[in-house]
Amino acid sequence: MAARLAVRRTRTGGTVQARTAGRQAVAPRVVAKRTQNKAEKTRASRVVSCAAFGRKGKAPASVRPKAGGRRDVLPVCKATDSKAEKLVGVDVGGTFTDVVYTDTATGITLTHKVPTTPDNPSRGVLTGILELCERHGIDKGEITRVLHGTTTATNAILEQDGCVTGMITTEGYRDVVHIGRHQRPENYSILQEVPWQDRVLVKRRNRLTVKERVAPPDGAILEDLDEEGVRVAAREFKRKGINAIAICFLFSYLNPEHEQRAAEIVKEEYPEAFITTSAGVSPMFREFERFTTALINTYIGPKVANYVDNLETGLINAGIGGDLHVMASNGGACTPLMVNEKPVLTVLSGPAAGILGAKWVGELSGSNNLITFDVGGTSADIGIITNGEYEMANARETEIAGYPLMVPQIDIHTIGAGGGSIAYKDAGGAFKVGPRSAGAVPGPACYSRGGTEPTVTDANVVLGRLVPDNFLGGEMSLDLESSKVAVSNLAEELGLSMEECAEGIITIANANMANAVSSRTVQKGVDPREYALVAFGGGGSMQAAEVAGMLNVSKVLVPPYPGLLSAAGLLVSDLKYDTTRTEFQTNNNVDVAKINRDFQSMEDELSAQLQKDGVDKKDAVFTRFGDLRYAGQGYELGVSFPLGEITEANMHEIWEEFHKAHEREFGHYFRDSTIELVNIKLTAVGITEKIQEPTYPEGKQEGALSTCTSLFRVNGKMESFETAIYDRWSIPVDQELEGPAIICQKDTTTLVPPNCTFKNFSNGCIEIDTTSLCNTDDMAEVDKVDPVTAAVVRGELENIAVEMGYKVERMAYSSIIRESRDFGTALVSANGDQLAESKQSTPLQSGPIPGYIRGIRKIMEERGEVFEEGDVIMHNDPYGGASHGPDIGFIVPVFYEGNLVGFSGCTAHHLDIGSLTPGSCGIVEAVDAYAEGLQFKAIKVISRGEKNIPVWHMLEDNIRTSDMVKGDMEAQIAAAQQGALKFRDLFKKWGTQTVEGSYGDLLSYSERVMRQAISELPDGEYSATTYIDGYQYADEPRYKDLPICVTLRVKGDEMEVDLTGTAKQLDKPINMPFSGTVDCAIWLTIRSILLDSTIHGFIPQNTGLIEPIKIYAPPGCLANPIFPAPTIARFCPGNQLADTVMKALAQAAPEKVSAGIGNLKVISFSGARPDDPSQYWVHMEIFEGAYGGRNGMDGMDAIDTLYANTRNNPIEDIESHLPLRVNKYELRENAAAPGQWRGGLGSVREFTYLADGGASVEGEGHKYKPWGFDGGSDGETASLQLTNAVGSTEDMYSKMSYKPAEKGSKFTAVGPAGGGYGNPLLRDPRKVLDDVLDEYITSETAEEQYGVVLVGSKSEGYTVDEGATAELRAKRGEAVNAV
Repeated sequence: MAARLAVRRTRTGGTVQARTAGRQAVAPRVVAKRTQNKAEKTRASRVVSCAAFGRKGKAPASVRPKAGGRRDVLPVCKATDSKAEKLVGVDVGGTFTDVVYTDTATGITLTHKVPTTPDNPSRGVLTGILELCERHGIDKGEITRVLHGTTTATNAILEQDGCVTGMITTEGYRDVVHIGRHQRPENYSILQEVPWQDRVLVKRRNRLTVKERVAPPDGAILEDLDEEGVRVAAREFKRKGINAIAICFLFSYLNPEHEQRAAEIVKEEYPEAFITTSAGVSPMFREFERFTTALINTYIGPKVANYVDNLETGLINAGIGGDLHVMASNGGACTPLMVNEKPVLTVLSGPAAGILGAKWVGELSGSNNLITFDVGGTSADIGIITNGEYEMANARETEIAGYPLMVPQIDIHTIGAGGGSIAYKDAGGAFKVGPRSAGAVPGPACYSRGGTEPTVTDANVVLGRLVPDNFLGGEMSLDLESSKVAVSNLAEELGLSMEECAEGIITIANANMANAVSSRTVQKGVDPREYALVAFGGGGSMQAAEVAGMLNVSKVLVPPYPGLLSAAGLLVSDLKYDTTRTEFQTNNNVDVAKINRDFQSMEDELSAQLQKDGVDKKDAVFTRFGDLRYAGQGYELGVSFPLGEITEANMHEIWEEFHKAHEREFGHYFRDSTIELVNIKLTAVGITEKIQEPTYPEGKQEGALSTCTSLFRVNGKMESFETAIYDRWSIPVDQELEGPAIICQKDTTTLVPPNCTFKNFSNGCIEIDTTSLCNTDDMAEVDKVDPVTAAVVRGELENIAVEMGYKVERMAYSSIIRESRDFGTALVSANGDQLAESKQSTPLQSGPIPGYIRGIRKIMEERGEVFEEGDVIMHNDPYGGASHGPDIGFIVPVFYEGNLVGFSGCTAHHLDIGSLTPGSCGIVEAVDAYAEGLQFKAIKVISRGEKNIPVWHMLEDNIRTSDMVKGDMEAQIAAAQQGALKFRDLFKKWGTQTVEGSYGDLLSYSERVMRQAISELPDGEYSATTYIDGYQYADEPRYKDLPICVTLRVKGDEMEVDLTGTAKQLDKPINMPFSGTVDCAIWLTIRSILLDSTIHGFIPQNTGLIEPIKIYAPPGCLANPIFPAPTIARFCPGNQLADTVMKALAQAAPEKVSAGIGNLKVISFSGARPDDPSQYWVHMEIFEGAYGGRNGMDGMDAIDTLYANTRNNPIEDIESHLPLRVNKYELRENAAAPGQWRGGLGSVREFTYLADGGASVEGEGHKYKPWGFDGGSDGETASLQLTNAVGSTEDMYSKMSYKPAEKGSKFTAVGPAGGGYGNPLLRDPRKVLDDVLDEYITSETAEEQYGVVLVGSKSEGYTVDEGATAELRAKRGEAVNAV
């Protein structure tokens, strides 16, 4: 073979170049297929193993552990008949670096651990390999491959330790990566951080634009690339010394020509620059997600490349043989060359290796369906393997540190639960565990490193489930007394015994983990009972058996070395690369030729990459997939595509398989709906030699070493057990042993609870039978619900609501639900108390659900109707609890043992309900409720399980876009029915008394925390008034300049909200339903301020929170209209009401509020469908507002506000499916309200009609500015312009009834800017300078408004003249004081 290249690399002009390093080596060995299919092995065949060490049954002297030393030799692996390799896997963790060595010729496998070296992780890697080789006499030069799991990329992102980055993007879209999807990360927080705004990957001053434009559906070039503009940008970055540059153009996934050419130009001008193109790293639609992924790649690129180069150099200098391969997030290894080009591929490097290791364990154990359970000190990682294949994440759901990350990744879900998770009693008296962790330092109390708070590890010590003098193989002793003190202190607070408290800590932590697993399996359509749980990491095997029992999983698999499984997983990896093309083709108009061309192009691309890695195309394995959905849906399902030429017959089979996949995941399919092929995907794998099946080491298998006393809860009672203690390598093979048992080894401890059995197999794996722990029978009823049970039931309720949210979001058709997330799901008790809501919900949707149920009950009682099992009730009556007509709710009554025990509900905004004009917003001239569309007052669309067909016919005949609306309704019904089923199962599991008792605890808890928050306010009366535009074009004064008046009366732990003085109701639809809009706007605003989730953590949203708050609105006012006053346009007035509540509360809690928010606007675009003029297309878009400045923080820019929290629609989705073009989407400039903390900026969006159509608008804030606070200036108003096809421009009011727009017409929406907070003269001059450099304000504004004097120029840069600034501010301050 040829001398190996790419051993040592230099960087020239940002391009990684390979050169020989003066030593001969073979290319990576590739085998066409595995020598054996481990998954097909029977248990009997595994018992018959080869000799314990090596082929002759005895280890060479060089690999025998020293007498009395640590045992770090894995069960010996069976020798392979393929070409032998000597492999090393190295996984870098936060505390330790794990090393696993295997020789595939002899089957010998060795392990080693060394401390991680955070300042330079490569030093720990090299130390680990060298120490292992020296200890066991391994010739380091004979190593053929080093496989590495690294955290370098992850840490650079988490620690904000990347490089200064530049960006070149399409003119008009400079701020796409700053605005994002305009959704806040938290529903209930004023003081939250928005990662893509507060921790920017590229500053605005370094986001440069050039003219170019590509358009769907085929990537046609609308405007040529301005090559000179690219050169100017490259020179500017070079002048600034910014050598990491991302090139991000719209629709580059369809046609990357402009991005590629721009990269060439930048390279010519700036050879040493590191360059990323967005289509090169993530060729998929959704511009914010793709651009951000490219920026992450650019941000971490130089750092990761330097790390890999240094590691390769270190391996060479140390004389360590073998090619270096790095684990990627997709579960495959890649070469340093690929890592240096696309470092973003390694972000989940370590966890991905753990999934591979778990898959290997499943193969060894004959289990193809696995839930992977990797528990460390701080967190737990959960993955799913089905039929021997790990699940891949949906690209739109993956993120890191709050940033979207759209690259192929194994689906790994992380929760804050581990051995170091801290248990505590929160301010409301609830017993909680995690996510706060003691970490490695100080660690649990038993570590004796200064920790005093009780953790999961301390609880295990107190209960005798860990052996204090045999922790980490005896290398560390645990301090039992310190654990007892820590747990006892908490027990005293909770009114529990020490043992009850310890058991409660473990139960709550296990329940949190089980709920996380359940949530992931439900999302994937997986029944966990059909899976085995693979336990690894430092804490996985301690908790796994009880977690499995909670999930009804009957089998737990424990690998030979659970704490080293990620390192071992590296040794079963293959070279693997992925690529994607977005298609947007439908089953009624598919271009098979294009699909074939694209697949061939993709195969050529990946074959070339593998060829660089020494893998011939004939040795590669290719796999094809497609992402499909019903047209209009926003979530895709993966379907396999055959290799070779795709034919029409193949496509027919693919469409059929999609129907089946949809039915598997969601419970039904839509035979007559159009199917859309969104993406095609290709994976190429170069199969390499791997670690083989282990064999248990020979030696004395004496059984249990000793016993200890341990405590467990059995049948609801705490009992003491004599527990056997085993050394991992002394357990008899193939004997069924009984628990309780504690199995000790160097890297972890395994716990087998009472009534469970376990067996140690010859391959070193332990299998625990947890059948006895599964919930096959009802839980025993209790007289009083203890804190532990209450916490567990609460977690299960919340999990059900979250699962409902995923269901409706994935199944929905319209963009307003699937993209904007304008929906809500909730569980409600039989007496109407909200218990839990989906975290994906917008608050304005989930909050009103109890009101829907109250309204339904009232109507049904009046009619003499009753709830029956199998019913599904549709409701949208704004005078019967609904928020307004377009927000249609579907409610399912829940029965258990013949009794009504609760309700499961889902609400969502629908694109059309048969109103006056197309769309369900902008119906601003409706004169009464009847003019707003169809009214559904407690209609049983499904009665006792039977569909009410006439109702569905009525919907089809009276609603525009009825197919889409019906599809959304089906999604809501499926979500509500799923919630009802799970809710019923909760009663079956725990019993009625326990569940309803837990309700009481949950509601009382929420009420306590709200009362406590109110009691911290000064008693008194706080009033505020704001104004809404109303109808500025109206002649009569009563229609415009309408006051919203709020008076808050605080007395002790209660608050009264009085809306007296608010304008009278109108015969126009900006009236706000008291139940469903007014009450929710008030409750949600008060909780977001007083119980801000950024400050207080997660507090469940339920009826208990509203008990201390009483609301009064005079009948007949805007906030309490009398039927039949119209209400369909209540959205923006309701948000203004929320803002007025905040303005009043600012007087009592100034540090908790923002200055005035910029209100929202909703536009409904519509027109005749080009393919069928008898049908309509309708698109609703919520135009973002902005927050005012906050105490210590600037306002959030261009974002949804207060009681709403929806998302915008991707430009690349809008233009691909609608006759609209988005010409511009950027921030307003020089509009930030001055303040010590400036107001947030609004956006500017411009749309062009590509066909005749029209629009209607509802909004506020064109006349009245957002209020400034504490010396801050008022914000800026919004505006809307319509430019017709011939160029004539008309300023529009904030409300516009349906207005036709001919092809070529343009809508330009300018969003409001929030108010300033605090005296502008107190703003840090450096922040003012940053605002000037980022072009939020001008240098003139800096001096006029902030008193900051800048010297320099825009072209050369500015600096602060500190002396002149101090002098000017002093004069301004004197002038203010004089006034």
